Amino acid sequence: MLRLIAQQKRRLMRQSRRFVDLLEANLVKVAIGWFAIIGILTTLRLAGPAAPINVLSDAWAMMIGYAIIAVAPVLGYLVGVGAARALGRDFRLRYRFALFGSWQPIDALRARARPEFGPYGFLASLVFGLLLNVAIRTFEFFTAVPAMSANAPAWAQTMFAIMAVDLVVTSFFYMTSLALALRLNPLFPRMLFLAWAIDIYMQLFLASSLKTVGGLPETLHQPMLDLLNGNVTKVLIGSVIWLPYLLLSRRVNLTYRLRIPAPRDA
Repeated sequence: MLRLIAQQKRRLMRQSRRFVDLLEANLVKVAIGWFAIIGILTTLRLAGPAAPINVLSDAWAMMIGYAIIAVAPVLGYLVGVGAARALGRDFRLRYRFALFGSWQPIDALRARARPEFGPYGFLASLVFGLLLNVAIRTFEFFTAVPAMSANAPAWAQTMFAIMAVDLVVTSFFYMTSLALALRLNPLFPRMLFLAWAIDIYMQLFLASSLKTVGGLPETLHQPMLDLLNGNVTKVLIGSVIWLPYLLLSRRVNLTYRLRIPAPRDA
C-alpha cells in the first residue's frame, strides 16, 4: 500500500510539472485561444441581443464591455509578470504575516536545489484552479447576462455594466496572482489573499447595487442574488481549503518565503 501511494505521488508530481511547464511554454497560444473563444461567445451574444441593434452605435458600449472582459485577464497576467520582473529574483518581503509553524531561513541557491521547490505538486492544482476560475466565471457571465444594446432599458444596461465590472476586476486580480505564482514571487500568497477579499467585496457590492437599480423586474432579483451568493460561497470555500495550505505548506514556504521547517529540539 505504501509503495502504491508513493508511486501515485510521483506520478502526480510528474503530471503537475508537465502542466506548469506546458502552461509557461504556451502562454501566447493560450492567450490567442482565449481571445478566439471570447470572440465566438461575443458573436453569439450579439446575434441575439436582449434589445434590438438598429445602428452600429447602439452596440458600441456593449462591444467595448466584451473587449475589456477579454483583455482583463491577459492584462492582469502581464502586470504580474512585469511586477515580478521589476522587483527581481532577489526581492524579499520585509514583514511576514505567515507566522504559523516553526521555520528557519534558507538561502535562495539552496532553496532552488531542493526537490520541493517550485509551483508543482499540490500547488499546481491551485494554479490550475485560478485559471479555471477565470474561465468558469467568464462563461457564467456570457450565459447569464444577455447582451444589452443602447435601446435596452436603463436598469438592463446598468445590470450589464456592473456584472461586467465584477468579472473584469476579479479576472484581473486572479491572473495577476497566477503570474506571481509562476514567477515564484514572494508576493503571490498576499496577492491571492487580496484577490479573494476583492472578489467577496465585489459580490456584496453588486448585490447591494442590484437592489437599488430602479426598474429591475422582481423576477430577476432572486436569480441574480442567488448567482452572487453562489460566487461568495465558492470564494469562501476555496479560501478555507487553500488558506491553511498557503500558510503551512513546506513547498509554499520554501518557494515563496525561502524557509524550511526548523529542526526539532532533541
